[in-house]
Amino acid sequence: LTLRDVTLENGWGAVGAGIYMIDGVLDMERVVFRNHTGVVGGAIWARGSSIVGTDVSFLDNYATRLGAGMYIHGQSTLTLTNAAFLNNESTIYTGASIHGFAVTMDIANAIFSDGFAYRGAVYLIGSTVGPTVADMSFITATFNDSDYSGSFLSNLEGATGPNELTLSHS
Repeated sequence: LTLRDVTLENGWGAVGAGIYMIDGVLDMERVVFRNHTGVVGGAIWARGSSIVGTDVSFLDNYATRLGAGMYIHGQSTLTLTNAAFLNNESTIYTGASIHGFAVTMDIANAIFSDGFAYRGAVYLIGSTVGPTVADMSFITATFNDSDYSGSFLSNLEGATGPNELTLSHS
């Protein structure tokens, strides 16, 4: 799926209110996800998928449980450049902006602001299939809030050992 110069808004669904994807490829440029409401994966829910985005925004998305902006898992890959995650909320559990479960992420030049979750605007966890590997650079994180831990980042190891996280120039 290729999205260019698109705004997706006001979606509702139990999982992936904006996009629901299994074993797919998503290529985005100048895309806005706004005001999606779901239980898991407010704007995007993806498993075993490749997601690449440039100039993407996740604004005012909501998930009652996991990943208001994105819930990605099952050895998915995520590459974002020039991304904004603003005012996303995951009220009961984790990942106001991103919940990553056994994924590989490369995020550069991004802002995470005004997010709320029980654990972290960005929540990373490994699994029995492997750790989450994240490289994040030139990150601005402001005014995120958490009920429990890591207002910006919660990084939990999985059954195979610790995750690999690099945060630089931030």
